[in-house]
Amino acid sequence: MDIEAYLDGSMSALEKAAFEKKLLVDPVLRKELEQYQSLKTDLDWHFAAKDVAAAEVLRAQVKAKRLRWSRLLLATLLVLLAGFLVYWFLSQESSLPQPPATEPINLQQNTAPKLEAPGQSIPTPSTQKIQTPNQPIAGHLRPRTGDLMRNLPAETVSASAYSFFKQQWAGFIPAVPEVGIWAKPLQQIRKNRVNDAYLLLKKAPASDTSAYLLAVSELMLKRPLTAQDFLYPLLAEQKWQTEAQYLLVWAYLLEGNADLARASLKVLPERFRDKAAIMAFLDK
Repeated sequence: MDIEAYLDGSMSALEKAAFEKKLLVDPVLRKELEQYQSLKTDLDWHFAAKDVAAAEVLRAQVKAKRLRWSRLLLATLLVLLAGFLVYWFLSQESSLPQPPATEPINLQQNTAPKLEAPGQSIPTPSTQKIQTPNQPIAGHLRPRTGDLMRNLPAETVSASAYSFFKQQWAGFIPAVPEVGIWAKPLQQIRKNRVNDAYLLLKKAPASDTSAYLLAVSELMLKRPLTAQDFLYPLLAEQKWQTEAQYLLVWAYLLEGNADLARASLKVLPERFRDKAAIMAFLDK
């Protein structure tokens, strides 16, 4: 069919020119082209939505499985720790020095103190100065930012996708005005100080804006699975739908799921951010 060949780009240059010339003079053909494009768009949306729904179900199953393993591991560690503490306590108790045996007192023994001869001094125990080792003076111990970030579990990301991500995100601008409580975290993101931005956002009030910026920070921290937890609820918010779908594409890419990234990419409007560059990366 000419319309399908035209949209797929399988026409030669001469055939394409002839078809476009025919479009200018044939309103019926133009109407058919518009209907075909509309149908194709609806189908793309349908299959993309099915893929996203399936991904959400799979994500919930994986998360539940990880939670079960985490609980089992925690219970095992607690049992091992309890056993170690019992062993240590028993070993310390057995190593304590035993009190010396007391000798029986002889009641018939003369226990009167001996009087010293005149001029003979009674020796007195010398007082020794007790020296204590120098102890550090307690101060304000402020944990470093890097120490606080160690609690975040690491996630495995695709090396090639992360290299492409860093290249494309060199000029990324979040869709949030740099004003109010969001000014400082946005400045840290712009300066690539993601750890500082993350800590500021964790202290901010929970909202759709903080969820969006936390998802941005999680992606920059190479944590695509955690970023998805913030992004899925934003798909239901009309003002965040497109941005959330765009960030999900990057989350799927970093996770190494090219098929899901490609399906989600189709949902984005044409020429949105770097959609063309991502498509070219997936087609390599």
